[in-house]
Amino acid sequence: MIGYLGELIAAQNYIEEPFVPLVTIGYSTTTGFKFADVPLFEVKRGPPLGGAAVAVQHEGTTFYIPKPDFGSPTEARSLQTLDLVLQTVQAATHRKDLPSTLPSFGVISGK
Repeated sequence: MIGYLGELIAAQNYIEEPFVPLVTIGYSTTTGFKFADVPLFEVKRGPPLGGAAVAVQHEGTTFYIPKPDFGSPTEARSLQTLDLVLQTVQAATHRKDLPSTLPSFGVISGK
């Protein structure tokens, strides 16, 4: 799953015609029901214009997830996608996968 997100980042930032995956969201309006395509996972390269929800530096280049329009029915879903990946990794991590702690030891005084 993490590898797939990496491929999406590459497809958005390193090909001639960038690919941003979209998901169709339905939401209620005062006059009925509407559908909107919103980014499922969007990562941009360069200085964060208009604010960033998350920004990282990799080999001297800044990558960032644009700050979503929180609460809007057409809010980008990048942060939710990251949260889903985090929850999946946590669920798949077993106790034996974590580094063990160092054994405790005592100091004996030579007096």
